[in-house]
Amino acid sequence: MFGEKELVVRWVKCGIVCGLAADLCYGLAIGAPLPRMVANIVFWSFGPLLIVSAPGIYHFIRQHKNSITLQIGCLFLMLAGLTVTMMAVVQRAVFETFIANRPEETDVPAYAAWKMGFESGNAVQLGLDIVWDIFILVATVLIAVTAWSHPRLGKIMAVSGVAIGLAGLFLNFQTFPTPPAAAGSFDIGPLVGIWFLVVVILMIRSFRWLREALDGQAS
Repeated sequence: MFGEKELVVRWVKCGIVCGLAADLCYGLAIGAPLPRMVANIVFWSFGPLLIVSAPGIYHFIRQHKNSITLQIGCLFLMLAGLTVTMMAVVQRAVFETFIANRPEETDVPAYAAWKMGFESGNAVQLGLDIVWDIFILVATVLIAVTAWSHPRLGKIMAVSGVAIGLAGLFLNFQTFPTPPAAAGSFDIGPLVGIWFLVVVILMIRSFRWLREALDGQAS
């Protein structure tokens, strides 16, 4: 058995491992040609890893200051992980089902019905893509706000996170009902991934501070 302090440390370590793994999965999913099964495993692992990373981020930041903003931000981060998993599974299901059953274009009635069905299914996954964007971008803004006074994150992380999150939300509102990337607009996703990667790296470099903060609370 281990005490409350050690539980916090383990949660932070878990958040670091899952955060790094989530960033890796995201990078592979958007930038690497992978075999079908491997691509599905990578794509579908991203959301669950993001969910499990959220408590680690929460426990790391709250050692300086807990707040409703932090709690809502981490809750939205977990909801982002849920919605991106839903989007990923629906996207694969729609694409693979319809592509496998695509009729010849010369069969005009069958092709027209197929195209209408595909566009309807694709609209569902595009809508889920926007839901995912909303949750991850709001989470980025709220967590960035809590970084402002944090001794290990600071004002640069705060300003950059808020700017990235708000810019992403603006782009989504501008291109709705199509996500920005699908609409040919700027894809803010990689910047969000880099921002969270920097957060995780700063967490790795802050274990001495974390231990001291926990010891200060215990005394």
